[in-house]
Parts: sequence; C-alpha cells; structure tokens
Amino acid sequence: MSPSAARVRFEARVEPAVSPGDDRVVVSRVLGAVRVVVADGAGNSRLAGLAAGGLLHAVDTWTADWDPVALLRSADAAIFEGNHGAESAGVVLEIRDGHILGASVGDSGAWLLFQDDLEDLTSRQRRKPLLGSGSAAPIRFEARLEGRLLVATDGLLKYATRNQLVRAAVGELDVAADALVRGVRLPTGALPDDVGLVLAE
Repeated sequence: MSPSAARVRFEARVEPAVSPGDDRVVVSRVLGAVRVVVADGAGNSRLAGLAAGGLLHAVDTWTADWDPVALLRSADAAIFEGNHGAESAGVVLEIRDGHILGASVGDSGAWLLFQDDLEDLTSRQRRKPLLGSGSAAPIRFEARLEGRLLVATDGLLKYATRNQLVRAAVGELDVAADALVRGVRLPTGALPDDVGLVLAE
C-alpha cells in the first residue's frame, strides 16, 4: 500500500559550516502531498543565501499543478531577474500516494537508500548552469517511495561514504539524520561545507 501524505515521516537538518550558511531546506504538507525543497546557494558570498531563498520562495508561491521542471525554470528566471548575481543548486520534489516526482539542478541530490544498496535519482542532472543564471536546465526524475529517501546538498553527498549513506536506511529517522551530519564532520568537529538534508519514508 502506498503511503499517504499523512503517513510520510521525515527529518530535516541544516548545519552551516560557518554561520549563517547558504543551505536551505523546507518540507511541507500541501494538498495531500509532501513537498521537499533543498537549496544550496553558490559562490560563498553573502548573496548566495538570497539565491537559495529565491528557490524556496518560488516553491512557496507556486499555484499551478505540480511540474517540478517548470517550477525550477520559473525559479531560475526569478533569481536571475533579482539581479544580485548569486546562483543556487536545488532539488524540488513532491511525494504523492507513494510516488516521487521531482527535478534538480546542480550538485545537490535525491537518493533512495536501502539496507544494502542505494539509487541516485538525480544521476542525470546537470551541474551547471545553476538556478539564477537565466539558463538552468532542470532534469526531471521520478520513482516509487521505497526504502528511505534522502535529499541533500553536496556538503553531505560530496563527503559521506557509501557505507554512511546505506547505514542511514535503517533505524530511527532522527538518529540517522544526526549520524549523517556527524559522519562528515572533520576531526576538529567543523564541517567542510554547509549541510542540508531531508530523510523521509
């Protein structure tokens, strides 16, 4: 039986390497679905967070039927027209009746985690141009919600090992989310990059 939106459980984390950080994460229940947005402002400038926030605003104000590619194109244009020069990677997806429909741009990603395997739903995405360039080319993906869904910025995906990701497929969601962040910390306790993630099942 496919999980309804009310039955989808999730945990979200945003951990900046240096405050305030440029990663943004939002999970919301909308019209019988769960929507996930993960954004990673690019450029390490004070404006990068504005670009990431622009994606969140685009999703929050989206009133048409769910079309993640059209939404990301709209966000790309809006961030570009903001004329602040910053850009963002991003993943947007909706979970409805056990089905995932999303799109992505950049190096954030969406993965299905299983006890002994994993699947990169965003393996075909284009790293550049990013949202805010005015020429981003989002790539659509879809899948059944099986195993556990991880949506995260490159601050996690670039530094986590395959074993760390697979281990997050089991146990309590909050414990698994904390373990993912802890697993990419440096020996000093610092993070090499901002981390934004959502775990859902």
